[in-house]
Order: sequence, then C-alpha cells, then structure tokens
Amino acid sequence: MTSTPTQMDVVFIWHMHQPDYRDHAQRKILLPWVRLHALKDYYDMPARLMKFDGIHQTFNLVPSLVEQIESYLSEGWREEELDLFMAPAEHLTESQKHFILANFFLAPEDQMIRPYPRYASLLRDHLLKSPAGLIYHWTAQEWRDLQFWRVLSWIDPMIREQDELIGSLLQRGQNYDESQKPLLLERMRHWLRESLEIYRRLQDQGLIEVSVSPFYHPILPLLIDPSTVQEALPDCPLPEPHGAHLEDARAHVEKSVRFYEKQFGRKPRGFWPSEGSVSDGVAALLGEFDVEWFASDEAILERSLGTPIRSAHGQTQANPILYRPYATLAGEGPAILFRDHRLSDLIGFQYASWDPKVAAQHLIGELVSIARNWKEAVPPLIPIILDGENCWEYYEKDGGPFLDCLYSLLQETPEIHCRTVSEAIEGRERIPLERLAPGSWINGNFYIWMGEEADRRAWAFLEETRRALVAAKREKAVPSQRIQEAWEELYVAQGSDWFWWFGESQQSRQDALFDEMFRLHLLRVYDLIGKPAPAILHTPIESERLEERVQCQPYLSAPPIIDGRETHFYEWRAAARFVPGRSGGAMQQSLKSAVSGVLYGVDEYRLYIRIDPSDSSRISINDWRYEIRVAAPRPQRIRFLLDNGTFQARKGLLKDTGIGIPIPDENGWEILAHANLEIAEGKVFEVALPWEILESTPGEVLSFFIGCPIGKGEIEMVPPLSSLCVTVPSKDRPGKHWFP
Repeated sequence: MTSTPTQMDVVFIWHMHQPDYRDHAQRKILLPWVRLHALKDYYDMPARLMKFDGIHQTFNLVPSLVEQIESYLSEGWREEELDLFMAPAEHLTESQKHFILANFFLAPEDQMIRPYPRYASLLRDHLLKSPAGLIYHWTAQEWRDLQFWRVLSWIDPMIREQDELIGSLLQRGQNYDESQKPLLLERMRHWLRESLEIYRRLQDQGLIEVSVSPFYHPILPLLIDPSTVQEALPDCPLPEPHGAHLEDARAHVEKSVRFYEKQFGRKPRGFWPSEGSVSDGVAALLGEFDVEWFASDEAILERSLGTPIRSAHGQTQANPILYRPYATLAGEGPAILFRDHRLSDLIGFQYASWDPKVAAQHLIGELVSIARNWKEAVPPLIPIILDGENCWEYYEKDGGPFLDCLYSLLQETPEIHCRTVSEAIEGRERIPLERLAPGSWINGNFYIWMGEEADRRAWAFLEETRRALVAAKREKAVPSQRIQEAWEELYVAQGSDWFWWFGESQQSRQDALFDEMFRLHLLRVYDLIGKPAPAILHTPIESERLEERVQCQPYLSAPPIIDGRETHFYEWRAAARFVPGRSGGAMQQSLKSAVSGVLYGVDEYRLYIRIDPSDSSRISINDWRYEIRVAAPRPQRIRFLLDNGTFQARKGLLKDTGIGIPIPDENGWEILAHANLEIAEGKVFEVALPWEILESTPGEVLSFFIGCPIGKGEIEMVPPLSSLCVTVPSKDRPGKHWFP
C-alpha cells in the first residue's frame, strides 16, 4: 500500500553577490562581472516567476552589489572593458587588442561561444593563431564583431526575446557597425536599471521576498571574534596581530538595513550572512536590528546539535531534525533555517550536464520522496539555498529550460508549496537552539577565510591598517570626511572575497588581481589619513611563499606587450611572481638582490619573463644584462646583450654534472633569430621566448632561473636555492575556466 504524500513547503533562496570591483578613488570599475551577471542573471531569475502562479521565492541581494549596478547608471564611473567595447575598432591600439584577446573570450566555450557561428569562428582563430598574428592580420570588422559578441553572449535569452534591438543584433550575427554601439549601450543601461526595479516590483506584488547580507559581504563571526575559527579548527593559529571588532560587524549590518529601507521602503525581515557564516554572536547582532530570520548550512545544525543528520549513504531519510525552523539564543533570538546541502548542490554543480527535463524531474522526485517518508504531524520545510548566478553559464540557454521545467512541475505537484521564507515560517513552531556552532556553508568552518598562512597575513595587515586609522581618528588631525572615507575603504577590505582567493584552497586565473585590489584598499586608508603605508603592502600577500611554490601554471590568455614598461593594469596580473630574499635564511635576507621581482607566465607559443631591477642602475658584464638558465629538461642558457643599442639573444649550452646542477659550457654561442622572439628594456626588462628556441614540447615541465651580473665578475642566481618551473601548455586548451 502506497502512503499518501504529506504537504511540504519548499523555500528557494537565490543568493546574488559579486565582490566590490570598484576603485573608489579613481571611480573605475576594474572588472566587468557585475554588469555581465546583471544582464545574464539578475533580471531573468525573478522575472521568470511571473509565468508561474503560486511559485514564491526569496532572493538575497548584497548591498554593495546593488551599489555597483547603480554605479553603472550614474555619471563618472568607468569600466575598462566597457570602454573597449565602445572604442572604434579601426583605432584600437596594440595594447587594447591584447586586452581584448585576454578578456573577450572569458566564457564557457560550449555554452556561450560555440553556439554562435561568428563568435565560434573568432575563437578558432584565437586558439590556432598566435596573438601577434591576430593583432596584425584581423580586420577592423573582426575586432568589431568580437566587441559585440563579448556583450551579446552574456545577455540572457529572456532579455533577447523582449528587446527588439538586442534580438535584431543577435539575428544579424556579424558585420556590426560602430553606429550600433551606442544603441546597444543604451539598451544595456535599460536592463541594468530593470535588474534592480524587478525586485522592488515583485516584492511589492508578493511574489518574492528580498533578503539582504552584510554590506560589503564580510565574515561576521570572524569580525566579532577571530577566535571562533578555532571552535571548528582547534589547531588553526590566529593572525598576529588580531582584534575583535563587534562595532565593525554592527556597521556592516546597520548599513545594510538602512540601504534596504532606502531601496525597498521597508525593513528587511531576512538576512543571509555572508557565506552562511554564523555564530551566537551573529544571532545576537541580527536581533538588535529586529531581523526575523537568517539561514546557514546543514553542517552548522549538525555541529550545533551534535547529532548526525544524514545516513552513511548521504540520505536524510526525511529527517525531521533538518526540515524545520529553529529559534537561536535558546529561543530568544531570530529564527534560522538550515539548507539541504545535497539538494542545493544538485542545482549548483550537477544538473548543468543533465537533460533539463530529466534534471527537473529528478529534483521533484527527491522532494516527493521526502514527503512520502515524512512521519511528523507538522509538514516539512525544505530550504534550497545557493548562488543565483554562478552556475547558469554552464546550463543550456542560461538555465532557462531547466528552470521552466522545474517550475512547471512544482506547480503541478499538489503536495509541494513554494513559499518565501517569511511565508513558510509564519505560524510554525520554532525549536529553541541552545547553541549555534560557529561556521559557514563551506565545510561548516572558516578554513577558507583564515585557515592558511596567506589568509592570516591578510587579516594581520587589515588589523594593522585599522589600528592606524583608529589612531588617526583619535588624533583629530585629519578632516572627518577623509576619516569616513578611510573607514569605507577598510569595510570594503573586510569583504570575504579577498580571503577566499588567498592560499591554495581556492585558485583562479585572477588571484593576483584580487590580491592587488585588497591591498589597494588598505593603501588607500593610509593615503586618506596622511600616513606612510608599510612597504609590505606594496608586495603581494603571497609573495613570501612563492619561492616554495616551485611549480605552477601561470597561463597568460593575452601576452604582455614587450616594451620595457607596464603598459596597462592587467598586463602581468595573471603571471606568477617571485620576490627574492623572503624565504631564505638570515644571511640571504641580509643581502640586497639586484632584482626586486621576477614575473613569468606562458601561453601556447612563448615563455614570458619580466625582471624588475632593485634600483635604476644596472650592472653589465661585457654588455650583457641577464641570462636565463634552463636546468631541465634540456640544460641551456640564453644571454641577453646590448649590441649597438639593440638587444641580442645568444644561446649557450650547459653541461649536466649528473648531480642536478648544470654548469656553463663556454665553448661557443649561437645568435638567436626568431620571428616571435621579443626583448625590451625600460624601467623593467621584458622578454618573450618562443618554445622552439627552448626546444620545449607541450606537457614538459621547464625548470629555470635568472642570472644577474652584480659586479666583479660575480653573478647572482634568482632564485638562489631553487628554480622557477612552468608546464609547457598544449594548443588544445580546456574550454571551462573560473568565472566570478
């Protein structure tokens, strides 16, 4: 006999968030991801619900995200990638073309490039030809078409259907002209505006609930008390120095509440703490602002109760512990829900590769199974909580077919009721929770944000900067307006995203840029208070361990321009960096290196190296500046000399001693000539070495170091105790990259 399914409430919370990419001092937006996701995700996700009666959902908006969208709609803010879209293709400089090649193919190729014949054709050229070949042989029309497709491919199908101009541009496919750019820019601004207005309208209509996060997305428990990291990770050291700053956590929450009231004309009822990071201290803080509910992950509930939620096979078996609201602070605090981790991750990480209809049916089956096995008198409340933006670019048509199928089935399944969180918890008993274990929705702890040495170094820099700001405020020598601006920069630096990318636990092709953006905010604090910034803030957070990270793959999707200077902001941002004298012993650190840093990276065609001298004076031995010594797989050395004002490369061999330390073979040098060999010296020394010169093949690990003349016939080896290593990339690059 089949049991009759019970009724159930299902609450979806879609979390919308991007880091704050703004340089407030320059009024520049450094990366385009807010604009791209606004056009691809932020409008259609709530708008889709208008087609489905009775499907109510909750959307969480981070205030700094909303502010960034508003920056696009206000005067005075510029975004470099958008400026390059508007730049006339006939007048693009070589530097601009390099930037376009580096950034305008950043999308999942199978879903967002290959379905469009012209974009796919440009991608094939990009993969098969060297950047130099494209820069000098592509016509203005090819560059212009790439400018358009970078924008068009990130516009959601729903907007394409509703917008006549955008639809016609997609239909055209190629041969765009400059006169269409301002028209498309205006339509983008229209939909950016709509991506905010839709939330106000639908909340006023009762279709959705909008919740909010701390203003700049900090990890609240670590601001309130850094030692909470040790409750789940007892052996985790604390940053030195560190400090507990409840007042900073309160500032983020208060700013969010005020911002929400301004945007929506009411107080927020719900809160999604950044990264689902919670503690009893967070519950008490949210209670101060009359927040009715917040949410986290099932791992936090399991640790709070000390009771397993899932079986050994990962099933909840309709466990009544998970599918109910709780009341924090022993029943005196705000309500809290804990997401079903497995169901949330099915949408976030699994269903993209499934047939949309099959995936939707599978999720409905999972929900109905819970209903059929439910034994309690009170119906289950099932929270499904995940990012509302990052998974859809891997779905067919930006997830539209899957979501339409899912919402149709949810409508047709009588035992399932999709409600907002506030609707679902109204009138429900809330189980008192004596203790809320500190942790996040990532493994139930804070390892990603404070668990590695690089994380803790960043926290220490943040604390030192804060102390300098507090001292400046106390001295009252700095105008109050500048003090307030400095606090704002500090609050931005407290955001979770910077710490997410430090260390080995999470990596991206833009790690170096996130590192720099974090330090820029701290440097700006010192600038505003008129104090000299510690020199260490001009060095990447992770530079101290780069000598130990011997092997890496710093892929440069667009090669740097070899001109002896830093041509543009992003030129070397994806490169690996080695800073001499940071990981050696006391004697090594006491000696000043001739080199302040080495940056290096690869693409399918060349090895790129930039050498930053430690001062403006350069020592030469018989007119040679530097040499590259390859230790493996084939020992060799390449020396760079000045010959009548022009750099020349000469190749010499190294003898293999059999003990892993090759020595120079002084018998003969070969003058190198290759169309793709480039050398330049200005403020820095830059070289691009073709793999053919290095006799390297894809898949090989190339081990090398730099030789620098330091006078009296002596040569400094950089690094002194190890080597720099890269893997020679294949021309068949993978099509799936990290995207924010």
